Amino acid sequence: MRALLVLHAIDRAELASKIGVSQAFLSMIINGRRMGAKEKGKRARQVIADALGMKVEELWPKRAAQG
Repeated sequence: MRALLVLHAIDRAELASKIGVSQAFLSMIINGRRMGAKEKGKRARQVIADALGMKVEELWPKRAAQG
């Protein structure tokens, strides 16, 4: 996913600010080490997917299967 962000010239700081999370928290979400609190994590994943022009399910298929 990091490569996709670079490919799309997406600035992590701006993305974190848009979501309302720290860059460290955003990094954990991107790397799959943290999904986040229910609402904030869900919003973060949606904003990242939107920025990449993809669906959440494409980026986090296991998470989508869990609900």
